[in-house]
Amino acid sequence: MTLASLSSRRLRLLLFPGFQELLVEFKAAAQLPFPQWGVYEIIAFAIPVQLHDEIVDRWKRSGSPPIRTFAPYFRHMLGVDLFFSLAVASDQISRVRPKGKADNKVDIAYLYYLPFCHVFVSADNLHKRVVPLFLRPDQTFVDAADLKADLQKLDAYYWAMPEDVKKTGFYKFAKHPPLDDSFLITRLWDRMGVEWRESASKPDPTDKLKDTKIIEELNRITEAAKSSDPSARLSIEETAFMQISRSVARKKGKWDRFGSEVE
Repeated sequence: MTLASLSSRRLRLLLFPGFQELLVEFKAAAQLPFPQWGVYEIIAFAIPVQLHDEIVDRWKRSGSPPIRTFAPYFRHMLGVDLFFSLAVASDQISRVRPKGKADNKVDIAYLYYLPFCHVFVSADNLHKRVVPLFLRPDQTFVDAADLKADLQKLDAYYWAMPEDVKKTGFYKFAKHPPLDDSFLITRLWDRMGVEWRESASKPDPTDKLKDTKIIEELNRITEAAKSSDPSARLSIEETAFMQISRSVARKKGKWDRFGSEVE
């Protein structure tokens, strides 16, 4: 396939009824050699001119592989941009947005993050239509309204627990979702392959002696980290370790984070 044949294919998109057909066209077009796509995307992504020849040379030295293996993230961004352009050209995505709404190009750019997540959550109608087409088998799209409803359901579930349980802090009694898979969060944990059900069905192993030793060691490190001269500055080479401390509020809204035994 050449860029000329791609143009002729693009004309036929005007007759296509939906996104699925656009995706088929994109996957076929994405088999073009890297240099042909590179001309388009290197300019589109404003890659400095002085790097153009270096990029193409590196591609040739690598054995001229398909773009999906040579530059997978570049290929993903290319896919998002190309898909958007073809969808707009075939009136699958509107060119005009209501006043006060972000441009569709801004909304589609959120798909650039897609390779780096397992769950993509959005209430945006464009995302609902487009994101599922780009998902890998191990990824899930969740409607924000469904997630919000499930979080409210979880809140009610945990709030109905006995007071003595709630006083232990949610880090203790809500370390994992309920075993009941009527909860969306539970199904997502299962889908993501998180090995949690077996440990969740067992009581928490507690070793007070071990916990005491850990606290003692942390306190020792804290004391050792104190400088005799607070104004002194050490270089990275002179630094053996660095400690950063943060304070955490005991409560988060109506919930206790920790039990009373935590100071």
